[in-house]
Amino acid sequence: MSREKPRVAFIDGNVNINFLGEISKPNISIDGLMTVSGDVVIPAESFVSDSLSHAFLCAKLFASYNHYDCSLFFLNIWEKDQDKASIDALVIALNWCLENDIKLINLSVGSTLLVDMHKLSGIVGSLVAKNVIIVASSSNGDELTFPAALDGVISVRAIEARKKIREYVYDVCSIDRIKGKVFLQAEFLECNDAHYAWGCSNSLAAPIMTAQICGFLSEGATTLKEVEKKLIKQSCKRVMKYNEIYRKHFKEIVKVPTLVFINDDSDFSTLIQSFLLDFSKKEYMGICLSEKAKTNITEQIINLSDFPKYSSKAKIRFYANYCNVDYVILEISSLKFSQLNSKYVDVLLYNPRKNYIVEENKYCVRYIYDDSSHKDLFEDIFQLLSTA
Repeated sequence: MSREKPRVAFIDGNVNINFLGEISKPNISIDGLMTVSGDVVIPAESFVSDSLSHAFLCAKLFASYNHYDCSLFFLNIWEKDQDKASIDALVIALNWCLENDIKLINLSVGSTLLVDMHKLSGIVGSLVAKNVIIVASSSNGDELTFPAALDGVISVRAIEARKKIREYVYDVCSIDRIKGKVFLQAEFLECNDAHYAWGCSNSLAAPIMTAQICGFLSEGATTLKEVEKKLIKQSCKRVMKYNEIYRKHFKEIVKVPTLVFINDDSDFSTLIQSFLLDFSKKEYMGICLSEKAKTNITEQIINLSDFPKYSSKAKIRFYANYCNVDYVILEISSLKFSQLNSKYVDVLLYNPRKNYIVEENKYCVRYIYDDSSHKDLFEDIFQLLSTA
C-alpha cells in the first residue's frame, strides 16, 4: 500500500506563473496557488511574472534538494504592491494549513516583535499538537524570531561554509533557540536558461531543511518526535561556538532599561508575571531572565541557569541584545547582583524583611516590596523605565 504524498505549504510572497514549470517535476505537483485576502484564503488571481520572487526562489531550492513525491501549495501573505506581510495574514495562512491537512510548512518569513509572538503562539500550538511540521527561518539580523523560537517549531539559520558542503547541526537545546544550523555557500539557480546567485542567508536554510524533512515524511515519519530523532541522527558533529557567531551580542553592554528583583528567600514569580503583563498592555515588551523560573518563551521568561558554559553576565548581555525588547527584568540573588556592574541597573526591588543586605547603589532607584498592592509601584517603575 503506497503512502499518501506529503502536502507541503510555502507561506511567503507571490510566485512567478511563468516559472512554475521550473518547480513542477514528476515527483512534485503544484496543487494550490492561494492568497490571503482580508481574513480569508482564496485562489490567487494575480502573479508576479516578470521577475524571480522570494517565494519562487525558496521553492526552486526546495525542488532541487527534494527527491520525494509531494504536493505543493503556495500561500501569498504579502500585502498588495508591498514587499512585506502582516502578522495577521500569517496567522490566517497558518489556520488554513491546519484546516487543509497540510503536513509540512516552510516559512522563510517571521517577526522579531514579542507582541507578534503572542499572536502566533496559539495557532502554532494547534499545528504542533496535530503533528504538523513547521520549518521557520530566523532573522538575518541575528535577533530572536517568531515563530522560529516557539516550542515545537524546527527553527533554522544559515552558517556560511568555506567549501561546498551539504550538512547541518541539529541541537534541540541551544542558547539562540535555533535548532538547525545549515552550512551553506551562495546558491546558484538556473531558470529559463538564465542563472541567478543567492547569497548565504537564513531564507536559504528553510527550504533545504524542508526538503530533508519531506523525505522523512515520505519514508513514514508521522510525528515531530520522529522527525527530530532523524534530524539528530543525521546531524554532523560540529561544535557551535555561539560566542563567536553572536560576538557582538556577547560583547555589547545592556542598552535597554533593567529592573532587578533580589530573590533571596523571596518568591517574586507572581509579581513578575503581573509586571510583564501590565507592561505588555502598555505595548512595552520585555523579558525576564530568572535564576529560579523555568524557561517559557511564551511567558517571556528565560532561565539564567541554562547553558552553564556561559557566565550569567555573558547570558544577560546576549539576551538583552538578541531579543528585541524595551526592557529586561533580572530575578537574581543578592550575591549575583553584587557581581554585576550595577551601573547599568535602573531599578532595584527587594524585600527588607528577609535576612540579607543590599548595599547602597548610587546608580539605580531602590524600591522596597512589602506584599501590598503593586499598582502604584508598577506605575512608578513604568515611568522610570520608559523614560530611561
